[in-house]
Amino acid sequence: MKWCARELANVEVCLRHAHELGMHDLVWQVPAALQGFFNLSKRVAAQYSTHALGLTAARECGSAEGIALMHLGISAAQRFWKNDGQAIDDGLEALEGFRALKNRRFEGIVLSNVAMSYVYIGWFGKAYEFFAESLAAAQEVGDRHAEAWALTNLGAAQRRDGLLDDSLSALRRAAEIRTAIDDLDGEAWTRAELGRTCSDLGLSDAAEAAFERSIALHLAHGNTYGHARALDQLGSHFERTGQHDRAREVWEEALPLFTALRGSDAARLRLNLARLGPAR
Repeated sequence: MKWCARELANVEVCLRHAHELGMHDLVWQVPAALQGFFNLSKRVAAQYSTHALGLTAARECGSAEGIALMHLGISAAQRFWKNDGQAIDDGLEALEGFRALKNRRFEGIVLSNVAMSYVYIGWFGKAYEFFAESLAAAQEVGDRHAEAWALTNLGAAQRRDGLLDDSLSALRRAAEIRTAIDDLDGEAWTRAELGRTCSDLGLSDAAEAAFERSIALHLAHGNTYGHARALDQLGSHFERTGQHDRAREVWEEALPLFTALRGSDAARLRLNLARLGPAR
């Protein structure tokens, strides 16, 4: 992680030079290999630019796998930027590619991602269709990691749809899988979603425990964005339960993390802190 963050600008320059030299396979393979880094670091502008260049290169060398993987990465960046229509379009391009390649594992991953984009635009019926297909694909190939992600996304969608009991069930199943396969990074994300659902259900102690577990896991993995996001959500839980001093404390802890990430969350958090006012 530290090496990738330090050398990312050099990697981008090298990829442009490699493209000019006609090393097209390398140009799409490198961003594909960096996908885990991009997911953790949220260096979204670099994710988009490297995958866009990789898509051009994959088309130039006729790599169907490269084209599908680059669309997948571009879709993830667009979803982070809340460009949900474009995220869906690129996701469907990736889905078509992986289906042609008969790659059921990646097909299931893309289905879950596109389903979340449908959730964000309010198309819950379409989202639930895609979640069902994603779970079926993950179970067919025995990919418990992908199954847990699909259940986590499904639980998040059901919470947005007001189906809180269903959300709780899906997220508990996802957390059980994460624990069983020792997927601590994935568990961190699932626990945060579980905390949000418990908070909505009024299960305050369970919500706080889930958020605290998520924070501890993100810290252990050095995931700054995940750490900041879980702190932010814990702060929202404290505010809704009238624990304003505790909300202020965790939001003040999250603020420098979001500031370092240079996204829009820092400005939103400053507004939250201003709304709370000074500590009593």
